[in-house]
Parts: sequence; structure tokens; C-alpha cells
Amino acid sequence: MPELAITCSVLVSGAGLALARGLQVARFLATAGLGVGLWAASPVLLRAPDFVLLFAVIALAISSALWQSRLAKPDGSLGITLTSPGAVQAGAVVAAAVWVALAIGESSYSRLVQLSAAVSVTLPSLFLVGWSTRSLLAGSRSALVPFACLVAGLAVASRLSGAPVWALAAWCAGLLLALPFVQSEEDVGSEWGILLEHPARLIAATFAGLCVLGTLVLALPTSATTGHSLGLLDAAFTAVSAACVTGLIVVDTSSAFTTTGQAAILLLIQFGGLGIMTFYTVALRALGRRLGLRHELALSEVALLDGQAGLYSALGLVLRLTFSVELCGAAALCLCFVHGGLDWPAAAWRGLFTAVSAFCNAGFALETSSLLVYREQPGVLAIVGALIVLGGLAPPAVMALPALLRGQLVPLQTRLVWWTTSLLAGVGFIAYLAFEWSHSLAGLAWGHKVANAAFQSLTLRTAGFNSVDVAATQPATQVFMIAWMFVGGSPGGTAGGIKTTTAALLMLAVVASLRGRRDVTVLRRRIVHTSVYRAAAVATVGVLSGLVVVLALMLTQRLPPQMATFEAVSALATVGLSTGGTVLLDGVGKIIIMLAMFIGRVGPLTLFLLLGEHRSRARWQFPDAEVDVG
Repeated sequence: MPELAITCSVLVSGAGLALARGLQVARFLATAGLGVGLWAASPVLLRAPDFVLLFAVIALAISSALWQSRLAKPDGSLGITLTSPGAVQAGAVVAAAVWVALAIGESSYSRLVQLSAAVSVTLPSLFLVGWSTRSLLAGSRSALVPFACLVAGLAVASRLSGAPVWALAAWCAGLLLALPFVQSEEDVGSEWGILLEHPARLIAATFAGLCVLGTLVLALPTSATTGHSLGLLDAAFTAVSAACVTGLIVVDTSSAFTTTGQAAILLLIQFGGLGIMTFYTVALRALGRRLGLRHELALSEVALLDGQAGLYSALGLVLRLTFSVELCGAAALCLCFVHGGLDWPAAAWRGLFTAVSAFCNAGFALETSSLLVYREQPGVLAIVGALIVLGGLAPPAVMALPALLRGQLVPLQTRLVWWTTSLLAGVGFIAYLAFEWSHSLAGLAWGHKVANAAFQSLTLRTAGFNSVDVAATQPATQVFMIAWMFVGGSPGGTAGGIKTTTAALLMLAVVASLRGRRDVTVLRRRIVHTSVYRAAAVATVGVLSGLVVVLALMLTQRLPPQMATFEAVSALATVGLSTGGTVLLDGVGKIIIMLAMFIGRVGPLTLFLLLGEHRSRARWQFPDAEVDVG
């Protein structure tokens, strides 16, 4: 139905023009255009129903944003002009939606339809050029960055002229990359504008942008070994899994992606593990510039600091520690791989990829069977295990280890993190060794059984690497693994889950309740009630989120209940282990797991920030009352 597709492009292009002029009709045009686009793509959607949810979510988000936006200023003047940031942002979002609709029907749309869709990208690009020109004339050099992003996108698009859909994707990518740098007039000199005004918004926006950019790169033909596009959905699943440092895969990383694709995955893991704003802030400081005080305060909350005084030094310490540990791990793994028969270039690349993936707790490997081929190489398992532990801990906890070993005084949270991590690792090791001695560990020498049980105890909470066949484990072992995955790593680290301190506070609260105590105490300290309440809130939200994901999988997929639960918890806790359910997912199931991975990576820290926003005490207190429980 090319006529309907052309109508869709005309309507959304008209919406972009109307929005640029602040006209109320823009809302109606955009909504009508999205509706017509959905109808035009209906034949393709019927053949590939997995895209229905993706298209519906994007359409709903754009329509909601348009209907909630204020198109005129309070004095009645136009709120948006052709050279204003609003025109660029609104036009870029509409252009991205048109590209998604076009990508859905890539094989059925004609060149004329593709050309008409390109108009929707041209308009916001022209708006961006106009805004950049005006800002440069006003003396703001920050406009050079978004302009450079647009030029880079157009340069890549010119190299993909033989594949119009992907050329349009590269163009859209450059435009979307420019958006965070497009600021309003009152924020001149601030490169990130509104994204840094709220910590929770900062977290969600950076990770969402990283996932979108990774999807576009991995969907390019140059990223796939076949020379053809991997497909939008599989590329999105891989990008989300890498950016959210999960490790669940629907295609084999080593055979499906070229070196370019693998390098893109590696960058997604690195940026996703530490946060793209960490790199941006440190780079900005290295250039002799700094963020505004409001933005520094927001970033200090994201970095879990008490204030912004030590923001740059703390983030610099994080990067130095990260790169130092990763390089040391990569060098050690490279020597192990060379000893195993690989040549130096291949060993160096595999060592670097594995080290970064292990430290960031991502679980991606350049072997089809993860680390199964190294199950009888304790050296490789020990190095990867050490990287997993160091990455799952917060940098302050890692730096405090020497003082802790010398018996010096360290903060309570650091001691609690180390004690809880050690306890979970020890109990997990004993349980896995006992449960799987004659099952997944069968056929190994006793020393290798011990090494693999210890490695699985470390990786099942955070990283997602496996040196044994997870699908071959007993059902009882899988239930135990689900509990350990749910706990996850430690606050401030790269791992997911409800975090070790949350689990520790909950167990201490249970012990205090059984002993009839009103306060939770540990290591001669009384834990404030606010921390206990937050731990209960985080754990409760985690359980409810897991229940929703499991129900969604059970309603849409043909998976056994235990397999569905395992996959759901693995995604929400950003672990990445699988009993074989991921490869059985259809399009809808992949989208459900993608959302679970994103929520699992972004949700806990966002929830923590939201819980910490309102600290005011009431001026009065209600009478006490007791409620019977149990």
C-alpha cells in the first residue's frame, strides 16, 4: 500500500512543519500520520507480529509527548520557531518514528516511499543547521558538537547509498546523537541541557540513547558476517543486552558479528557498565571545562556521592581503576589463550573482550559455548572470576580491601559489602558443589570440580559466564541459582539485582524481629529505619517486577514455568545465564526480555534516587497502632 505510506510521510512531515511554527494542528497531523503508518504497515505486521508492540510503544510515546507539550508561550507568542531546540527535538523524534515504520516494511516499500520518508529526516536536519548557525553567531561554540554529529551521520549515510533504509538509519542516528547537545536559550553553555536536570531522567535517557545507537550500529550490514543486516529486532536485543551488561543473546556473538560488530558490542558493554555520563564528565574536565553546579549535583547523586565536591576525582578514580584492572586482566588472559594455542593477535583481542565483559559483569564471550571450553583451565576461570568480583563491587569497596585486611577501620557499608559477598560466594560454592557433583560436574577431576563450582558461585550472581552446561543442572540447583541471581552484586558496582546490602539488611531485620528487637544492628552499629524501609521497598519492587515478567512470558511464550522464571530473573538481575529459553523466544518474548533487561539495569538506581528525594519530616505524628502479621 504505497499510497498510504506516502500519506503517512506527508502527514508527519506536515506535523514537523506545524510543530516548528507552534501550531496546535501538529498534534492532529502527527497522530493521524502514525495511525496511517500503522495501517500501511499492517501486511508486514501481520507477517511479523513481534513488531506490533515496538511500533505501538513508539507511536504512543510520540503522540503522548506531542499532546502534553506546550506549543505556545504563556504570553500567546509562538513557543517553537524554525531555529529553536523544540523544532529540532520534535522533528527528530518524528523522523525516527518514520524510519522505524519504514524498516518494518523494508522489502515492500518502493524507492519513492523511501524518498518521501527521507523528507521527514531532512526537515529536522534543516532545523538543526538553522539552530547551530544562530547559536554560533551568538557566540556559543557548543553548537559545533551537534552539527558535527549530523555531518557524521550524513557521511555514514553516503557510504550506505546502496541500502536506502540503512542510509536513512545512519542519518537518523546522527540526528538523534545531536539532540542531547541542543539546548534552550536559557541553558546556553550547558551541553546536555534538560537531560541533566534530574538524576533519574539522566540514567534512563543515557541508557536508552545508548541502546538506540547500539541497535542502529549492530543492524548495519557491516556488523554482520553475512554481509546482510542482522534485523532490527535481533540487533536491538543484542544492543540492549550489551548496554545493560546482561549477556543474554539470540545470535552467537563470535559467528554472527564481524570484528566491527564485536567492537561495537565491546563499547556498549564498557559504556553501559560504567555509564556514558562518567566518560563524558571526565572528558569534559580533561578539556578544562566543567558542568554547572545543578548538573554536578545530579551526577553526584547518580554516582552515590554525598556531594559534588569530590565528583571529578571520584569519577576519575573509577575510570583509572576500571582501565587498570581490565588491562591487567586482558594481559593475563592473553597469555593463557596463547598458551592454549591461539596466535597473538587473536589472543589479545579475545583477552581484551573477555576482560572488559567480565569486569563489567556482561557475560558476553567470543566462544559459542561461553567458557565451557575452559572448564579444565583453572587459570582462565580464576582470572575471569577475579574480574567479576572486582567489577561487581563498588570502587570504594575495592580500594578499601588492603585496609580491611590489615584490620583498619573502614566504613560500615564497605565491611557489610565484603562480608555479604564472601558469605554468598562461600555458601554458593558449597551448594553448587554438593548439588552438581554427579550431574553437570560429572566427568571432571575433583580439582576441576572444585574450580568450576567456585567459578559458578561467583558468576551466577552477576556476570552470566558459564563453564558448565546450565541446562544440564538439576531443578533444585536452578531454584538456588534464581535466588542468588536475584540478590546480584553490590551498590555502585556494575552488577544488577537487588544488591548485597539490600539482602543483608533484610536478613538482619528478620533476625532482629525474631529476637524481639526494635532496631537492626550490625558490627556494633544501629541501622537507621530509613535504610531498612528502602531495602524492603527495593526487594518488594524486584519481586513484583519479576512476577510481571514471568506472567508476561507465560502468557505469550511456550516455556515451562521454571524456565520462564529463570529467564525473567536472569534478565531483571542483568545476569545473562540461560537454561535454553532465550533461543526459544519469538518476537514478543524478545521484546519482553529487552524491557526486563532495561528495567533491571536502570530501575534499581532510579528507584533509589526516587526514594531519596523526599526526606522532609512531618510536623506531627499519628498515634501508634499494632497490626498482627504471620
